[in-house]
Amino acid sequence: MPLSGGPADKIGNRYENMWAVLQMARVMAEKAESIRLEPPGEEGIGAEFWVQTREGREYHQAKLQAPGRGNWTVARLDAEGVLKGFRTHLEASDDASCVFVSTHSAHPLDELADRARGAMCPSQGPVEPATMGSEATAQVSHRHVTSTGSANAASEQAEQHRAGLC
Repeated sequence: MPLSGGPADKIGNRYENMWAVLQMARVMAEKAESIRLEPPGEEGIGAEFWVQTREGREYHQAKLQAPGRGNWTVARLDAEGVLKGFRTHLEASDDASCVFVSTHSAHPLDELADRARGAMCPSQGPVEPATMGSEATAQVSHRHVTSTGSANAASEQAEQHRAGLC
């Protein structure tokens, strides 16, 4: 069961920060154009930050753990404001995408992504998400819906980027 209170908040913030550093490394490696931490106003709803790429803007939401039993359900994603934030961004722009990353699985989000993908490209059918360890990310957009592996490698990738870019 996840911890609660001050120490857990610090650990969660550290996790979010590691994910943000990994995305900053993408900008430094010229795989993304820019990053905006804690965007103000509507852009900040349900997003720790956004990353601008050639394809559009990615809104990132990072949660260390799901509250309670340690897995993300649609109800938990909704209660945490994840789905509302995603909806806000996806309705606002055709080139927006949303990325959710957590140490706990988000199978319902993967299923929603599969359904949306099937609705947009019925011939494509469901796509198996790639996973590494127990962590996964899900990316959802108007143009494409993907589930990809993982924040589990975030610290390792951040180390690799740090070594290569510093």
